[in-house]
This record gives sequence, structure tokens and C-alpha cells, in this order.
Amino acid sequence: MARQNNEIGYIHKRTRNPLLVARAAWRLVKNLGATQEATILEDYFSRSPSMKKYSRWDLVGERFLPGIYSEQQLTGLPRLPHLDLDELEATCAPGTVGHTVATHMKRCGLNPNIFRPAEVRDKEDYAVVHITETHDIWHVVTGFGNDEPGEIGVVAFYCSNTGASIFVLLLATALLNTALFNHDKLAERFDAIVEGWTAGKRARPLFGIDWTTQWHRPIEEVRQELGLPTTVQAGVGILADAA
Repeated sequence: MARQNNEIGYIHKRTRNPLLVARAAWRLVKNLGATQEATILEDYFSRSPSMKKYSRWDLVGERFLPGIYSEQQLTGLPRLPHLDLDELEATCAPGTVGHTVATHMKRCGLNPNIFRPAEVRDKEDYAVVHITETHDIWHVVTGFGNDEPGEIGVVAFYCSNTGASIFVLLLATALLNTALFNHDKLAERFDAIVEGWTAGKRARPLFGIDWTTQWHRPIEEVRQELGLPTTVQAGVGILADAA
């Protein structure tokens, strides 16, 4: 689920071929770190006309974007621009949201720009695009790292904080991997799910935040304002990055 660095830039490939999607799903079940397969699966369930009903991005749009009906209104909603991590790190003071995001992503070899900018035609489209663009920022501000337990924790956080069924599908993939290949990780993964779900229920909604306006704010101040945890037990975690 983590977005590994790629010098070429955009690495996501879209497909509607059900056989390729099935292959991606099986590869993801076998290896939860298969980034390309994860993006194929997420994209297919989010955008395929036959599968969109299972993702329920429409509920996210209705919940968080009341009163938004036209494409013109949608163009005024926050979008995350192409991120230059070196520039972000250089222009933001240590301990701020922007500096913590940049240093963490560089240290982990993560690329925030793996998706080509997507067209937004309705609230459902915007919900998909906004979550996709800000995924790595959610990791940083919630404190769930990009290791395996941290990824599971942040997906559980998504479930309770947004209500989108697509994240239930991703958790189901993780649990299937646990049952078939990694039963020894059962306790660790359920602990991550419980922690992420609980944190997401307690926190204010993170959906819709314009993170470009938060870059220069102290990250601990932002976490406190959003009701986010001060410690995270699942995986390595990244809260110490702000120190």
C-alpha cells in the first residue's frame, strides 16, 4: 500500500480488464506490499461502473460535500499540487506539517506524485481524488507509519473517519493474507485495525482539509486540533519525526 519512489514519476496504470484486476488482487493477497497491484485494485473498485457501488464514494461525497452540485463548485475544492519534497523541506521549519511530511517521505523513499492529476466531474470523483492525493499526509498526521501494521492502521482509520466501503475491502485483503500466508501476524494486524478504527472515530474528519494551508503550522498543534493520538502502537509509527 505504500508508494515507493520512482524517478520516472507517474507509475499507476489503469485497467478495466477483469483478468488483470483478478491477477492484481491475488498478487496483493500474497504480498500486501505490492504497490502497483494495490493501485490497480483501488482504481478498479473506485471507477469501474460495475464496481463503484461497492466502494461507496458517493456516501463520502454526500457526507462531506453538502451543497456542492456543479463542476464549477468542485474546481474550488482543495487539490494537492505536484509536490517537490526538497522544496517543501527547505521552506518549512522543523516540526511543521510540511517539513515532517517532506523529511518522512524522503527517508522512506516515497513518491507523492505517482498518480497523474485526475479529472473531477462530480462529488464521487472528488472523494476518490482527494483521498488518493492526500494519502501519505494522512499517514504523517495520524502517526501511522508506512510499514505493514501502519498501513493497516491507517486503512482502519479511513474506515471510521470517512465511512467508505473501499477500505473495508482493503482490510479484507489484509485479513485474507493473514489467514493464508501470515497467521503469525494475526494479533499484530488486529491490534492495528482496532487502534486505527478507534483513532478515526475519535478524530475530527480529515477529509477536505487543504493541506497546503497547513504546511507551516506546528504538526503537534494540528494533531491536537484534529483530536489525533499522541502515540501510536501499531508498527514503527512516525510521531517521533516531528521532534
